[in-house]
Amino acid sequence: MPEQHDCPLPCQAAYANVHKWTPYYSVDRLRRCELPVLLHFSVLLPLDDPDTDVLIRSCTIGADPASAGDRTVRKATSMTIENPKLGAGLFEPSASLAPAYAIDGREMSGTLALSASGGSGLSSGAGAQALLDGMKSFWSAKDNCDEGFLFAYDKQTVASVYIGAGIGKKTAVSALGALAGRLQAGGIPGNQTVAQICGGGRKPKTVFGIAIDASGDLAGVQKTAIAWSHGACADVGGSAQGTLPIKVFDIALAPLDGLNTTAHSNLTTTAATNRTLPSASRRAANP
Repeated sequence: MPEQHDCPLPCQAAYANVHKWTPYYSVDRLRRCELPVLLHFSVLLPLDDPDTDVLIRSCTIGADPASAGDRTVRKATSMTIENPKLGAGLFEPSASLAPAYAIDGREMSGTLALSASGGSGLSSGAGAQALLDGMKSFWSAKDNCDEGFLFAYDKQTVASVYIGAGIGKKTAVSALGALAGRLQAGGIPGNQTVAQICGGGRKPKTVFGIAIDASGDLAGVQKTAIAWSHGACADVGGSAQGTLPIKVFDIALAPLDGLNTTAHSNLTTTAATNRTLPSASRRAANP
């Protein structure tokens, strides 16, 4: 009964199964919750299109003090709901057959190119810290290895992540941690901040990006994530803010030991599409 509670169920019980998250049917409904939340929705349906039938699955990052003693919340959280993407007989291959499920990828040194625009909303990064931490927990769950998009919302701060299928999900964990550290240490001047690995001939499978917007433009960070999924670099129209060193886990260059036949085939296709990954530092220098 989502309308009986301001916030969705806690994320802790179901980081790896978005079908256990609380469903909402409008962006406006998110404003009732005063806590940071993770969001999962189709990127094919633009949120700023009035003809879009919105379905947003959401969970609360961290504990909700108001519902800690709520028996209904405890019961709903403890319910077992099978994760459809791990089942057999699906139209799409099971997540367990994705190359990223079998291997982390070959670890390489990389850099995120930072840019920002629009005032000073993220100078301290206070509104973004919980969102980045929650996203980091999401990508740390093994069953999310086939996910490419994730969104988050906290009052007027929103965020999105895109990670290509040719990049191990540990890349997202490293990048989100590095960006959170940068915001905590010195901040980034601007209401809109983008951290990305793109350009230099990269295909969509090897693009990665994080977008944060302190003005609450959820449709805007959705469009940024879609651009990355098409292989394009995001342009926030602002100024460069240097780079961040991270660990990049390259699936296409990883050893094939231990992969099942289907995952091996998927990985071979990825490798054939992206024969080599230019070094992240070279890509940042030549977007």
